Amino acid sequence: MKILILDQFMHKKNRDGIFLMCESIHATVTFSSDPSVFAQPYDLVLITQGLIPCSFFPQAKKILYGPQNFVFPTREWQQNSGFFDKRCAYTCLSEWVKETWVEFGSLPLPTLPLPFAVDVNRFQPDPIQTEKSDCFLYFKHRNQMLLPRILEEIRRQNLSPIVFRYGTYQEEEYLRVLKQSKFGIWLGSHESQGFAVEEALSCNVPLLVLNVTSMFDEFDDNNNLCYSNEKGKYQLRATTVPYWDERCGILSTVDNFQNDLQKMMARYKEFCPREYILETLSPEVCIKRFLEFGEEKNDG
Repeated sequence: MKILILDQFMHKKNRDGIFLMCESIHATVTFSSDPSVFAQPYDLVLITQGLIPCSFFPQAKKILYGPQNFVFPTREWQQNSGFFDKRCAYTCLSEWVKETWVEFGSLPLPTLPLPFAVDVNRFQPDPIQTEKSDCFLYFKHRNQMLLPRILEEIRRQNLSPIVFRYGTYQEEEYLRVLKQSKFGIWLGSHESQGFAVEEALSCNVPLLVLNVTSMFDEFDDNNNLCYSNEKGKYQLRATTVPYWDERCGILSTVDNFQNDLQKMMARYKEFCPREYILETLSPEVCIKRFLEFGEEKNDG
């Protein structure tokens, strides 16, 4: 199995994930943007960023673009249908992203929900961890006025959460807390994949998620509404947890948080989120999806 990954900007977690995926099948991986290697035969070419004609890769069996070219499909991508042939697809990472993009018009190549793998070996429960702290709270790009309200309710239940704010902590500290937490509370915005969420679940930590319904639930660091220019024009339906089932925890809302927090406190031992992650986002499962994407169909 030969795979070419173009050496461009790539989200660190995506980069780590694709290498774990390739390693799981003992693939030969070339990481390069040197045009001299493009003409060689590959089972898969991954172009994470950039509009590069598929004709540059004449012997590639499959060519996967994305996911780091745009938030919403741009005219440049929509109008360059001649760049692509039946070998090509674009990964939007998850199903809700694909559905949202329909509001902006289709791409001239299949758009597929192909996530990158979670590092399930690094993010796993500690087998010798016996004592557990009560919980942690993760805050990312939500209305900052919600945070004190949620913290007040958590502390009213005699809990003492460790608080993580997106972009302000070290991964080692996050992993340490995951390994000793009974459950987590997630106050975040939409996620196209959501590695931090998935890493918590991979450590077998169930989550109580205050789920969003659209991209309009996202706020910037100055607490200004994101995507305000799209308000009234698009629905931008979204979710905080694109990869999730009932084994992972409880999906909640701000209004239902008090009752659902009590449910989580009583039931956290009943959930088995790591089981879901191993079935859905392990390296072996994710690389299989990548290699089989030609069998998928584009719904828009």
